[in-house]
Amino acid sequence: MRSPRSPTDAIIAVTYKCNSKCVMCDIWKRPFCEEIEPLSYAKLPGSLKYINISGGEPFLRKNLPEIISILNETCNKPKIGISTNGLFTDRIKENMETILSNRVKNVGVNVSIHGIGEFHDRVEGIKGAFDKAINTLHILKEIGIRDLGIAYTATNHNIDQLSCVIKLAKKLDIQYTFCGVAHSSELMFRSNNEPIANLEELRDQLEKLTKDHLKSFYPKNWFRAYIDSGNYYYAKTGKRKIKCGAGTDFFFMTPDGEVHPDNVINWSFGNITNKKFDEIWQSDEAVEFRNKININNCPNPCWMLCTVFPHMRHNPLHVIKWVLTNKFRVDAGMNFTPVQ
Repeated sequence: MRSPRSPTDAIIAVTYKCNSKCVMCDIWKRPFCEEIEPLSYAKLPGSLKYINISGGEPFLRKNLPEIISILNETCNKPKIGISTNGLFTDRIKENMETILSNRVKNVGVNVSIHGIGEFHDRVEGIKGAFDKAINTLHILKEIGIRDLGIAYTATNHNIDQLSCVIKLAKKLDIQYTFCGVAHSSELMFRSNNEPIANLEELRDQLEKLTKDHLKSFYPKNWFRAYIDSGNYYYAKTGKRKIKCGAGTDFFFMTPDGEVHPDNVINWSFGNITNKKFDEIWQSDEAVEFRNKININNCPNPCWMLCTVFPHMRHNPLHVIKWVLTNKFRVDAGMNFTPVQ
């Protein structure tokens, strides 16, 4: 049997503790979940080049700087992104200063902003959450975090806020990321998120965003258009047609060390606490998943930033062809062809 290639990307939930009560997520309602010791992260494969640290709220994990240092050493200085709600400004500042002092340079932070002012507060379920998140962004800029951005997730509660959040990011002179539509998942978000009711509004905003990115003078925005147009197609059809690398190019790991193909499908390959990673990656459960699940029969198809990036990196020619073709189309006054 041919051995699967080693993964290059990982989404790692370091804790399920959370100090938000987001409307699209039930993680904060969960009972306590065991958290593996920091040294267990040294068992992850050195092939990882891109790691997204998530939760829960990652900065509620007491030994987060130690975990980041171990991942940085184990995986030979991968690019690490930390997703946060930005509520605990002082703690986030202290943790990031420690991480930087540990000579972890290739690390960034994305702060969730789901709307302006009270819109964001309602989605987060916390009064004053917006002001705290904005303050955290300012503090992180001050201490020298270069890879800093705003992350927006679309729900029925904030669908009209997308353009406002984009304007905010431009005003603050930081990156902006449309993470996708809140999915239904037992591993992340909640198990019964309702589909977006006002799809026309979402599609209109994503269409404008995609065109604006393709018209941009900055090549980085052209590739963001690829992601945005995929969100456009997903919002329109609930499907994705391009290959997904779940369980092949990337994986998701829970705080207790359980390895899953991604953060949507609840299918365990094994646990890092009692097996070597290679054993997990080549386990019967992993092989069965790869044989059974593909783009045509995925039980929960998704289009999210953390699962699309691996595809883009492993299929650069496909992505470049789409970017160049559709930039030409938009510059010529035609509409783009959505990524399918």
